[in-house]
Amino acid sequence: MVQDKLIPAWINSMEGSIFNFLRGLDVEGCSDTAVQVLQVWLKTLNYKEITSQLPIGEENLVSVEALKPEVALYWCTAVCFLRQEGVHAADALETIMPEMTAFGKYLKAFVLARLTETDDMEVQNIYFYKVVSFH
Repeated sequence: MVQDKLIPAWINSMEGSIFNFLRGLDVEGCSDTAVQVLQVWLKTLNYKEITSQLPIGEENLVSVEALKPEVALYWCTAVCFLRQEGVHAADALETIMPEMTAFGKYLKAFVLARLTETDDMEVQNIYFYKVVSFH
């Protein structure tokens, strides 16, 4: 009932956007709940639908400008979900998992961009954790 009717209805009420829905759940303040809802919802999608939600660009990365908390949480949860699916999801996982070198450069650009926006190191640590928390 929840995964078949309630979650899709909630997403539809947020202009059909999973990211608007996650923003409404307050992923920064209540990420555990958002992850649980995402895990249930991802089970209802095929692998292509899961990966097509992400604004992935070159080198299987979300642009630094597009990386918002709800996008980072979805990305991380999708990667974890596809890993748990095993060999059947390997092709889909490849489309959203960056190479390690590219990801390292990405992290550097992300952190440097955030440092120019704010000097609050606690805020930086929260953002950094959300980006690197791929399990």
